[in-house]
Amino acid sequence: NFYKTLEQVQSKFGARCIPLQLPIGAHDDFQGIVDLLTMKSYIGSPAKEAEIPASLQAEANSFREKLVEAVAEIDDRLIEKYLNGDMNHSKPIMLMNENG
Repeated sequence: NFYKTLEQVQSKFGARCIPLQLPIGAHDDFQGIVDLLTMKSYIGSPAKEAEIPASLQAEANSFREKLVEAVAEIDDRLIEKYLNGDMNHSKPIMLMNENG
């Protein structure tokens, strides 16, 4: 179970352990993943890029926001940009490069 495993990891290592992908379905119903970096889903085998299913959109947005917050907290200038609403959220990992 993805969510139980995530809870165990966060319990052991802290709440800042944030997934980069979310599953679409589970077990026999597994269909693919939502990539929180690109905010796209990849469904099937071979995987085909698609929009995030509506049923996962709110959850994906919530995890994406947590990911951006975690990246912003790496540097005081980034957290200031985040708090002021001046941060480009389109590529959270690349935010670290904004400071040169």
